[in-house]
Amino acid sequence: MRDYPTSVDNNAKNGQLIPARQPGRRTSLAYVSPLHSLANALSARDPSGVALRRATRAAVAVPLSIVVLTRIPVLEETALFGVFAVLALLVFADFGGPLRRRAIAYLSTVAAGVPIMMIGAVAGQTIAGAMVMMAVVALVLGLLAVLRGFVASAQTTLLLATVLAVTSSPPDSFLTGAAAWLIGGLLATAAALLLWPAPAGAALRNALADVMSQVSQVVRVQWRPQLGPDTLKSENTALDRCLTKLHACFDGNLQRPAGVTAKDRALSELVDIANRFHAFQEWRDVTYSGTHHELDKANQKLANAVADSLAETAKIIGDGHGTTTPELVAEARAEHLAAVADWAHKARTHDSGAAVRETMEQAFPLRVTSVSAELASANAFALQTGKSNTFFDASMQAELNRPKQGVWGRIRSHLSWQSAWFRNALRSAIALAISVGLAKYLGLGHEFWIVLGTLSALRFDALGTGRTVVQAFLGTAAGVAIAMVLIWLIGDNSAVWWVLLPISLLVAAYTPGTFSLAIGQAGFSLAVLVLFSLLFPARIETAELRILEVSIGLAVSFCVAILMWPRGVTATLYARMDQAVNAATDHLVAAVDFTCGGAIDQPALTQYSRNSWGAIDRAQEAFDLSIAQKPPKTVPLWQWSRLNTSARLLDFAAHLYPGMLRIVAETGPNRVVPDTLVGPMLDAASEVREDLRTTMVTWLKSSTTAPQDPTEPGVHLASPSPSPALASLEASIDQYLETPTDWRGEGSDPRPVVISWMTDWLAQIEWNARTLREDVELQSAAQPQAVAPDAH
Repeated sequence: MRDYPTSVDNNAKNGQLIPARQPGRRTSLAYVSPLHSLANALSARDPSGVALRRATRAAVAVPLSIVVLTRIPVLEETALFGVFAVLALLVFADFGGPLRRRAIAYLSTVAAGVPIMMIGAVAGQTIAGAMVMMAVVALVLGLLAVLRGFVASAQTTLLLATVLAVTSSPPDSFLTGAAAWLIGGLLATAAALLLWPAPAGAALRNALADVMSQVSQVVRVQWRPQLGPDTLKSENTALDRCLTKLHACFDGNLQRPAGVTAKDRALSELVDIANRFHAFQEWRDVTYSGTHHELDKANQKLANAVADSLAETAKIIGDGHGTTTPELVAEARAEHLAAVADWAHKARTHDSGAAVRETMEQAFPLRVTSVSAELASANAFALQTGKSNTFFDASMQAELNRPKQGVWGRIRSHLSWQSAWFRNALRSAIALAISVGLAKYLGLGHEFWIVLGTLSALRFDALGTGRTVVQAFLGTAAGVAIAMVLIWLIGDNSAVWWVLLPISLLVAAYTPGTFSLAIGQAGFSLAVLVLFSLLFPARIETAELRILEVSIGLAVSFCVAILMWPRGVTATLYARMDQAVNAATDHLVAAVDFTCGGAIDQPALTQYSRNSWGAIDRAQEAFDLSIAQKPPKTVPLWQWSRLNTSARLLDFAAHLYPGMLRIVAETGPNRVVPDTLVGPMLDAASEVREDLRTTMVTWLKSSTTAPQDPTEPGVHLASPSPSPALASLEASIDQYLETPTDWRGEGSDPRPVVISWMTDWLAQIEWNARTLREDVELQSAAQPQAVAPDAH
């Protein structure tokens, strides 16, 4: 019988496993200065120093841009455009990655802003023209943000350029405004590349390399029983910590690569593979006992090949100096299959069918881990070179040939009312266009403040927008209040304003992402008002007017959020996940039918594959957008992360099933699944599909029954009993193993091994479905219902 797990020690939060709290160190009683305490607190909020580097660059470059631009006679009237280019590029578009890629990203953003400034200056002379210009740019940028990467990072900067162009351009200034923007953009690019540049190795790649390295250690320990369970438990705990770090960089990160280029696609695939490794460890289908010398030797050899390959993969991802070896893993797996088949051929003559099957099942986790290790090596090669590796196991071609989207294909897939990206782009376009129209019509002076208010508060739903409206208003009011005191104290003393400018810029550039929105908004408002006090006469009435203008913009954003899809992306997450699981299970059943020689042919299977991958991609987007907007705790994102991983695991299994045909065809003419097992195999696959659909119904009915403390309940794992159809399939396999073989090929019959592992895939998926269902039932019993799902 399988040794199913019944509990794990780790808790979960936002989809990641949280390691157990470590005993605290004894603290010193020595005096700690307030400055030292402040430095420690800031370091905890910004451990990688990204915010500090961003803030110091802005504090140096923005004052320099004022000096440069105000000294050019023809640009005196539009110097503000260049200054804002520096501020926006260094604060809102802090591009990461290698130096060359960062340079291209900055220069591309600057270049894209030039026509926006020129056209916006002309369109902004009329209210209708300004509104149309704002709506078109916001809609296009919102749709392009689905490409993620530097395209998404540049979105806010280019929106600010449009706002400035249509609200603040003097007549006949389309050339000087564009020139000021260009000069400011080039200054910002130089500052970003030369002043305290970020390390070339991205946090995501480093975290991914750590996961691969730790999985290598887990594999080495797991298949050496002499090391004991405590060692394996320790290594798995370390793996949980690495995965927590990886998901902190990946989940909800709208600036990460979207997978439209070979390298970006490889990076996304590697994260998916890392999650798969963890799923295999959490499954722990059997406890490897190491009782058969022949199998011990084969398992150890394959485990060593997998561990060595993963260690090299980690080096490639981390510093680019490793060597890809997928062909070695493929060769070791082929030898492993032959060794297990030889053992089974001998064992079935004197052991019971159940004993033979259960012994073969022990190698299933290692087998699927080796498949993922080979794919990891291949994707590491693609990440390193941008090219596909040619050393692939033929049985994995279906997995490698999954649908791949280019730039236009990805955009086109989201040109739909059901797409969260499309809804958000349209909502933003309408809200910003209304704000521009009001700003131009009211003519309160420096109209862009109204639009900035709208831009700062817009989120993916009314609840999120409502929260940000309150925070943005409080932050703006606080920033303006401080500025009013400074104006009253300082007046038009420019020397003092020059001293305050870099200080205010440090605060404005450091707080986004490290402190609350209210604090960030207060810092930004103060910095802009200090900037205006240098460029224009400082008056208390000006600061008071800013609160009114921002309030109008905030009201616009809230009204539009109320009227247009008020429940937003979090509500659609339920529908997207339901569609993803259903499409993936349909793909799995179709793949089983195809492998058994049923009615599904290759074109039909390909269509199931495309439907599955499209639904999974849409679910991933909804999941990321839900995390990005930081929904209430009543939304159990950590549970939805598990469901998202489960859908991907289903799709992965479905892609591997057709490979069984190639494995058997290489050595003999027999069908993969004997006639006596076709019915039980299809029945088990269908029952797994129904179990998953029942699970989804349970989840949709429960809505958001998350615990108030997401780390409290831990991860529930289902009881060990398999479903009736799966138990019937296992019994049929046992009976088949006790009958004489009809194998007509070369060497030992590989079908018993292949059939056993096909069954193990269904067993793992079925167990995972029950785990998910029982988990949500436990949570529903403990918590009241909250937000209902949105079927649209």
